[in-house]
Amino acid sequence: MKYIEKLLSGIVLFALISTIAIAAEYPTRMEQECRDYKVIISEGVGEPRSIGSYDVRIYRDRLDSFVAGTLQKRDGSIIKYWVLDMNNHRDMEIIVWIRSAGSGAYGYLDVFEFDGKKLKSIKVSSPPKELLLGYRGRDYFTVQKDGIIRNFPIYTEQDTMSNPTGGKRTLKFLFKKKKWIRLN
Repeated sequence: MKYIEKLLSGIVLFALISTIAIAAEYPTRMEQECRDYKVIISEGVGEPRSIGSYDVRIYRDRLDSFVAGTLQKRDGSIIKYWVLDMNNHRDMEIIVWIRSAGSGAYGYLDVFEFDGKKLKSIKVSSPPKELLLGYRGRDYFTVQKDGIIRNFPIYTEQDTMSNPTGGKRTLKFLFKKKKWIRLN
């Protein structure tokens, strides 16, 4: 009986380790088509999901027609990304949402612009401190044609990380004005 228990424990442990190794070997990969381009974003092969790198690659029509790309550091996992023309100027913007693995689940965005030839990073400023009062993470982002929406719970001084009691705050980054405003 003990032999069977040990054998089963060994099989379960082997299956668990194999699953972890396979997950690290096959990272998150997302792709989307926009106009005549295919955008592929993927986390680094063999890296932990919680930290490492990711790449953004742009192809014309097919995967054998590479046009531009970049390799970026990440502190967290890729949650989602958007490909759109924010400014109606025919350039393509790529926005990547990354969430940290810690208890705060802090989110941040990397924004890139593709002009048909080059891919460049665009700096999106952080919201002013007065808009972040009570902020401790747990961000949720959405993207609209004219801006980025950022939602997060508000914490009071006595709140624990699992129980925010200060309501929610919604901010919007306006692409054209390049500034954050409070929506609620």
